[in-house]
Amino acid sequence: MEKDMEIQRLEEFVQKLLTRFSELQQEKNGLLLQLGKLEARVEELEAGLASQETERTEISRRVGRLVEQIVDWEESLAADSEKVTDAESSRVQKDLFAD
Repeated sequence: MEKDMEIQRLEEFVQKLLTRFSELQQEKNGLLLQLGKLEARVEELEAGLASQETERTEISRRVGRLVEQIVDWEESLAADSEKVTDAESSRVQKDLFAD
């Protein structure tokens, strides 16, 4: 009788272990599925980030070119302005000494 009780307790214990093992397997499978989804999301976000970095680099390059064009334009205006000022100065001097 005592052996029957011990065997029954052992059977119950083994049953609990098997039940818990099954629960843990299901939890593991759920976590693996969630992990797969999260890894896919990370890859998607990394690809988006790389795309934005490429776009940012292109925009930076284009803005740099625009700034260079503006600087060149300002320098050419300054050079043209000096030519005009020199020409006006020469004309004024000619007019003063022409008489």
